[in-house]
Amino acid sequence: MKPILTLLTALLLAPLAALHADDATKPNVPPKGEPTNATEAAGQKAKADAIIDERYQALVAKMPPDQQAWERVLQENLGGFYLPHHKREKVAGASNAWDFVQDDPKLPRVLLIGDSVSRGYTQAVRKALAGKANVHRAPANCGPTATGLKKIDVWLGDGKWDVIHFNFGIHDRATPISDYTQRLEQLIERMKQTGAKVVDRLSIDLRAEFPEMGGFSRSNLLYMRAFAEAYRDEQIVQQLVGQIPWGHNVVLLTRIKNPADREWYARKTIEHGWSRAVLTLQIESRAHARTGRAITNFDRTLPPEQSDLAREVLKDPYTFDFLTLADDAIERDLEQQLLTHIEKFLLELGVGFAFVGRQVRLDVDGDEFVIDLLFYHLKLRCYFVIDLKMKRFRPEDAGQMSFYLTVVDEQLRHPDDQPSIGLLLCKDSKNRVTVEYALRNIKQPIGVAEWTTQLVNSLPQELERSLPSVAELERQLSDVPSSSD
Repeated sequence: MKPILTLLTALLLAPLAALHADDATKPNVPPKGEPTNATEAAGQKAKADAIIDERYQALVAKMPPDQQAWERVLQENLGGFYLPHHKREKVAGASNAWDFVQDDPKLPRVLLIGDSVSRGYTQAVRKALAGKANVHRAPANCGPTATGLKKIDVWLGDGKWDVIHFNFGIHDRATPISDYTQRLEQLIERMKQTGAKVVDRLSIDLRAEFPEMGGFSRSNLLYMRAFAEAYRDEQIVQQLVGQIPWGHNVVLLTRIKNPADREWYARKTIEHGWSRAVLTLQIESRAHARTGRAITNFDRTLPPEQSDLAREVLKDPYTFDFLTLADDAIERDLEQQLLTHIEKFLLELGVGFAFVGRQVRLDVDGDEFVIDLLFYHLKLRCYFVIDLKMKRFRPEDAGQMSFYLTVVDEQLRHPDDQPSIGLLLCKDSKNRVTVEYALRNIKQPIGVAEWTTQLVNSLPQELERSLPSVAELERQLSDVPSSSD
């Protein structure tokens, strides 16, 4: 803890030192008497300040041009609190953080940017780096990041910097983390434009204090602060977000603003064991807004515990943005591409689906009927019959699916299996009233959902840049033979 304690000690003692410095540097003007009221006190102070200012201006007038220029910058930027201190110290011949630095051209130039904390250690740094670097201080008590954005060009000046060492934080305690992060990134980008190496004070302190530990990069420290602000409830930390890897939490913090949505994805990550890549894909596809949205008759056809789980398994819409279908594509083309991209198809269906077959043939009274796709859900313990439609939902589609489910339950279902469930994936299922009427009196559990390849049309604009291209997806997928081959 030594570096941090040293810094904190300097911070705590700085006001006392400043008071003693003030006493030592006050002009030797004998008072006419103790003031008897506030007006007299203000008058005496104004007179003393005027004497100090007169002596300061006389001192500046004798300085070389480059030092005079530096003093003018200080007069414009130090403000009503620090400028009087600076003038008194100059008149008394005392050194301070804003001393003019005469560069040695053979040495690197270092700029310190920060608030009163860095003001306190500026002179100690100069002493430690004497003969090794030209150590300059920004001409201000730099304050919060909002001030930094307004004044950064003044602080950087026209010279070339080799190292810029900064701290922002004390004056940003009430700043929302999103604003703080954005401003800090802008400031760092501007500092980097000088070609200098940019160093964050807090990261350095922590690395020095805990050399055996990693993860103290500037970006990680920002994420840590965001994490602490986002999860003030210790129970949520212990039972939820504390159960997933740090990288997953960074994804949640950077991509999701709504706390309820973050918790939803955290729970699903724990439940399904999502990798960071899968979690990112689920967020990009807005899984939380689509899960459980399909129109179903599950509340009338399944037991309550089975109905709730089955409803959460289905989505609306299903997004197959990895498909490249022509305008005249037919249902068999859709089926073939889904199975060509079976890995992505299964990921979009959700955890628990196991592929059984395509074009599964059912024989009834010598007639052959064909199911587009047959899956088995490991958690629900039932078959899923999926029927693909390249058109809008029609009432007869529900009747056909009811027939398929009856046959599958009769011919394929094991005695320990739950009733089979049907999923009609239609190109358009926005005719919700028609769907509800069609399912109302059907005894088999059926869900109807829309499928789309236009993910970017349903996502906020800021997410479009994060979407993978079709080419990127296709490189990872392979063909799957049909069960009839």
